[in-house]
Amino acid sequence: MWKNKKSVFIILILFLLIVIMVFSPTIIAQFNKYLLDRNKEVVTETKIVTTEEFLTITYEQMKLAQQLESSKKYSMVAEEVRDGYDKTSKTYYFLDTHPEIEKVKIELSITKYHNNGETIKFINDKGHIIEVYSKDEWKIYKESQ
Repeated sequence: MWKNKKSVFIILILFLLIVIMVFSPTIIAQFNKYLLDRNKEVVTETKIVTTEEFLTITYEQMKLAQQLESSKKYSMVAEEVRDGYDKTSKTYYFLDTHPEIEKVKIELSITKYHNNGETIKFINDKGHIIEVYSKDEWKIYKESQ
């Protein structure tokens, strides 16, 4: 009877170890995200950019997302960066399909994570276009245009 209990106990321990090994990357990523959220800062920045400059910003965000996705430490942050990239891509598409717009004044919501002297900074929304510059003049932008 004792051998039977001992065998069940060993099987249970092995099962728990396997479960821990399978889920440990997720557990570690969640814990790292929790630690990062304690040092999270969200600010709004206003920029004046051309379509090409906004493309560069969007491209840099995509590269950051790819870099973070391959990291165990920052994999959860990568999802936020990728989401921000998807949103900025929509704004870039709008600018690219309106060649009459030379540049825009845009408010961008920026997330910053501070960790051990390192800062991860990225755009977390599509941005809010305030004004457009076209035909040598600034005009207030209205979404319905």
